[in-house]
Amino acid sequence: MHALNVIQLDGLLPIDIAAGRAHVCIVTSDLEVACWGNNGNGQLGIASITNIGNQPGEIGDVHGIDFGAVDAVSVSAGKDTSCAGFADGSSRCGHAAPAPARAARA
Repeated sequence: MHALNVIQLDGLLPIDIAAGRAHVCIVTSDLEVACWGNNGNGQLGIASITNIGNQPGEIGDVHGIDFGAVDAVSVSAGKDTSCAGFADGSSRCGHAAPAPARAARA
């Protein structure tokens, strides 16, 4: 049986949480969004497709995603999608891009 790891939030509290197929996002009490898990389709909303926290001891301290001066108030997640809702009524999502066209077989 594997023990669950505690995720350090630097004294912050989660105020909203959403889980996708293999990733999780939270809104912290300072109104930032933090996500971790599988990111192969960009669902973590960061500037890469690097997975975060999919190996033991890899998460470390979770840090918020920089959305500028807008405060996050909610998160939602789907299979390979995550969205954050903001206090100004806007939203932003990270999700799977359409698959590239596959070459026809000869």
